[in-house]
Amino acid sequence: MDFIEVGIISEVKDDRARVSIGSMVTDFLPVIQMANEFACGFVPTRVGEQVVVLPIRGSLNAGVVLRSIYQTAHEAPGVDTKEQLFVFEDGIKMSYNTASSTLTISSPKQINIKCVNVDLNAKNINATAQNTTLKSHSISFTGDMRLNGNLNVSGNITDIKGDLTGHSHSDSDGGTSLPR
Repeated sequence: MDFIEVGIISEVKDDRARVSIGSMVTDFLPVIQMANEFACGFVPTRVGEQVVVLPIRGSLNAGVVLRSIYQTAHEAPGVDTKEQLFVFEDGIKMSYNTASSTLTISSPKQINIKCVNVDLNAKNINATAQNTTLKSHSISFTGDMRLNGNLNVSGNITDIKGDLTGHSHSDSDGGTSLPR
């Protein structure tokens, strides 16, 4: 009869793994992941990951793999008891701090969001970038707008009084001139 054992992942095949426990290597065992009707998740298992094997009916070869145990090669990325933190191998960090109610996502490269509609509601929005491009058939702003810098328009400009692009002015001498 086998007991609960700590081992190291030695081989991975899809959603199953073999575990080295001393000189013994288990059969390919299922790795516990989040999987139910509400949601399913997958976190790839890696060779070298320290895990626990839970035997079923006393057999490690019929058991399941419970992961992961912090170790020297994979230490806890943080120990703040008010923050849940995920750090990925490429530098992506996602955290949620319950003390400040702050969700933080940090990416060294790119973030893509794809959906039908986006509703963003905030007291204040601050965006900083070297360049910003918005593509849309139509863009509407409601409220006062301040532009600090130059305005370069490649199309027509109109306001509630009409066309500002091709209008002319009456000069003091009775003639007309184009806008300056």
